[in-house]
Amino acid sequence: MFNFFSRGKLEVVPEKYNYSFGEVVKGVVKLSLKKVTHANKLSLWLIGQQTITAMRPATSFSKSGTTNLPMTQRQTSTVFQFELPLDSEKDYLAGEYPFEINIPNNIMPLETNAPSPLGGIASQALNITGVLGGMPMSSSRIDWKLEAVLDISGAIDMRKNVSINIA
Repeated sequence: MFNFFSRGKLEVVPEKYNYSFGEVVKGVVKLSLKKVTHANKLSLWLIGQQTITAMRPATSFSKSGTTNLPMTQRQTSTVFQFELPLDSEKDYLAGEYPFEINIPNNIMPLETNAPSPLGGIASQALNITGVLGGMPMSSSRIDWKLEAVLDISGAIDMRKNVSINIA
């Protein structure tokens, strides 16, 4: 659908989508605006967001009796964030901005330090037992993305992100 309020197009194009720790993410940010726009800066972010999913028993009471059903809780937090400035304050119209970001080897958070939605003793018990009745009690994943941001003076910023895999 055509967007009447669109300022133009911001695109993040990595050379590839699968990376390992210690590799370099290379690519280009493409900008194509409909008219000259004054902005504070253009930057690219590498962001890692960890999602912890925990299952715990929940008791349900009814006329027919008590039932134990699993309840799922999710918690998301940012575990890594790096900003690469691509250009500074100026009038923007169009351009291509190449980037290279080194992925450090030591950015993986330790799972034992990850906050749990269950908290306290229940969380410790889950870490020790790991399973209850063959059902996994918690899992964790980190989603990685590259996000380009055109910081526009006095207006809503333009943002575009693309998911990548880092393993």
